[in-house]
Amino acid sequence: MSDASTVWVFSRGAESVQVARLAATDGSWLLLITGPSPQHRVEECADLLASVHQQAEIERRLIEDGFRLQRFVTAAAA
Repeated sequence: MSDASTVWVFSRGAESVQVARLAATDGSWLLLITGPSPQHRVEECADLLASVHQQAEIERRLIEDGFRLQRFVTAAAA
């Protein structure tokens, strides 16, 4: 597994959620979702396009729940 290519941070008041997208060596992609504390989960996607679609759905739900995108960091910027 490689390092996260991009990490998105959403917040709502004192709560935060991080969504990281990572490429696996087998060609699949992982979404690592951390928060709101203490929740953690991993979602495996067949390919990059599937991970983008799944992430869009996660972001839609976060925004519906009152979270807002605070920042994102790419691996190149880290």
